[in-house]
Amino acid sequence: MKPLKIIFIILIIIPLYKCGQKENISTLKKTDTNLNFEKKVFDEVFLEIVDSTHKDGRVYLTFLPGMDFEKRKAKFEKDTCKLVFAITDFTWPIWKENKKEIIDHFKNSEFEYDDSKDVEKFKINLEKFPNSKYIFKYESDFPKGDKYKIWETKYDFEFAGALTFSRIQFTKNFQKGVLAVSYSCGVNCGWDYLVFIRKENKKWIVENVKVTSMS
Repeated sequence: MKPLKIIFIILIIIPLYKCGQKENISTLKKTDTNLNFEKKVFDEVFLEIVDSTHKDGRVYLTFLPGMDFEKRKAKFEKDTCKLVFAITDFTWPIWKENKKEIIDHFKNSEFEYDDSKDVEKFKINLEKFPNSKYIFKYESDFPKGDKYKIWETKYDFEFAGALTFSRIQFTKNFQKGVLAVSYSCGVNCGWDYLVFIRKENKKWIVENVKVTSMS
């Protein structure tokens, strides 16, 4: 091959290679930006979701004949003792049946399910949720062993259960979203939810909480 022809080919390839590099960097930046946005929204609705999905076992899981439920509920609502939750360290994939339900819920061109979020996860930053009602600990900090170990262990605090969260699926205009949440309150005790959120007056709020299964 003649030297001039080789030089000509190189001059063509280099700009194309650089263009590809720029496109890859742009894609990475966009992915990073979207993830940061998602984390910000998650942090904003986290406490409201905990309020909406957990059941105080002192009220709901200990019911005896003749018990005044409303009186008992009022008593523990005034209790200043903080409830302690085990939070799964990382987000979990949305179950297949929930995925179908999410797609059926929106049923329009404004939504496209992002399958990558069922594979790629992020660690939940519990330091961002100081509050007067709850204490959050990573599930990895609790006793390890069989699936009953966490419930059989005696604690020096009021253990309220374990919560697991999926990543958030957003509509294309990023004005609405949905995530799956699982709350476990003991052996064969728990609820699974789809939590629908929306942006209202520049703030993200819980729009609806739908029970998808319970035990």
